[in-house]
Amino acid sequence: MSLHVQRYEEKHIPLIKAFNKRLREKGSINQFAESHIPDWLPPREDSPLRKEYYIFGDDDVVRGGYVLKFQDFFLHGCTLRIANLQSPISEGIIDHRFTLVGPQIVRHALNEHPLMYSLGMGGYAEPITKFFRALCWNLITVPFYFKVVNARNFLTRNAYLRNSPASRLALDIGGYSGIGSLSIHMLQYVRKRRLATAHLTTAEIGTGDEDIDKIWETVKEHYAFIAVRDSKTIDILYPPTQTRFRRMKIFSHGNCIGWVVTLCTQMSAHKQFGSLRVGSIIDCLSHPDDASRVINCAAASLEAEKADIIVANHSHFAWGRAFEKNAFLRGPSNYIFGSSIALTQMMDQYDSVAKEIFFMRGDGDGPINL
Repeated sequence: MSLHVQRYEEKHIPLIKAFNKRLREKGSINQFAESHIPDWLPPREDSPLRKEYYIFGDDDVVRGGYVLKFQDFFLHGCTLRIANLQSPISEGIIDHRFTLVGPQIVRHALNEHPLMYSLGMGGYAEPITKFFRALCWNLITVPFYFKVVNARNFLTRNAYLRNSPASRLALDIGGYSGIGSLSIHMLQYVRKRRLATAHLTTAEIGTGDEDIDKIWETVKEHYAFIAVRDSKTIDILYPPTQTRFRRMKIFSHGNCIGWVVTLCTQMSAHKQFGSLRVGSIIDCLSHPDDASRVINCAAASLEAEKADIIVANHSHFAWGRAFEKNAFLRGPSNYIFGSSIALTQMMDQYDSVAKEIFFMRGDGDGPINL
């Protein structure tokens, strides 16, 4: 085959549409972007934070593609540009003649950018996760935390637990009788710890906010591996013009100790959340010692927005404890962080520092589906 990997250009759009049509006709829900310009994080001259599209094909046909998100990370006192591999897709999922296209495009991406990671993946049973394991990538689960605010709605409207007639009946009884609600709130109550929150205040994050830059410079050394989270980056990831984001910084006795970005979304027929109103903590930062107070303010804000449930993914052990101190429970997670061999080798004694890396929803595809 004369096909090869190349940058996705405008001239390829008809080929991509034909590729997607073939996938749909064979029953696949996977689709590749039908514009060569990303609608989130398009390339810009003033920032390394960007997405790029690549396809496997020629001027006549496309058989696969992938997305790279480039971002600066802080590791061992240095700033490194690292690629996040997203959405690799090939025609091999519907036609066995192209089974090798997927491995080819991933290997091409790795050859070009050895320092690479992937985030999300949907669980260890997914083909992409198995492929990364075969490539000897390090894979760890990013924990999932949740706090039930409206227990009745949680029991009667979520889709994840209501997966059979028997479970739906049991949850309806628990929800409408009050027994289930009481049990959930008691479980969360016994886990909650008293926090010093009397002197905490909040304010909206401004554009180019100096407090965000000060927090970044102060705390970055306390994390083994973390994406750059300065004000410029936050403004690109979560633009102040997009009002769906709640961008909030937290003060203690007048001093800024951290910040958080949240979403509150009314779901409809969501495959996990059903028709719940979901509050999401999608990004945040502070010194690890202040994590509990930051989460406390984030949860209070989302409760004020009438969230039925508050959710978050976080890899760092201190932030995990912070969620638990704020009555969050830990649930099953299909959110996986995978690091290439070259990236893993740069993290000295990986097994001992793995719990100190810092990853959230904002470090991958962004707050999609939330």
